[in-house]
Amino acid sequence: LRRVLKRLAERDDVTILMATQLPEVAESLAHRVAVIRQGELAAFDSIEGLRKTTECNGSLQDILEKLIHPETLKNIDRYFGNGV
Repeated sequence: LRRVLKRLAERDDVTILMATQLPEVAESLAHRVAVIRQGELAAFDSIEGLRKTTECNGSLQDILEKLIHPETLKNIDRYFGNGV
């Protein structure tokens, strides 16, 4: 299935809309990613654009954590005194 989706995604005349809870699947196939948080569009951009927006150079999983659960990361930093 991944090979079929990858080939379709490479075409200019095809748009694929895919919902997944697996960021690594989206990262390997998507040109652009839409992030839904609490029923609303939180972000829509290329993965590189999302990296710039979130100031996160990590994986899509890392980017999603900053977009969807920013308070969790702040709490972790606060707990460890920003020394992580």
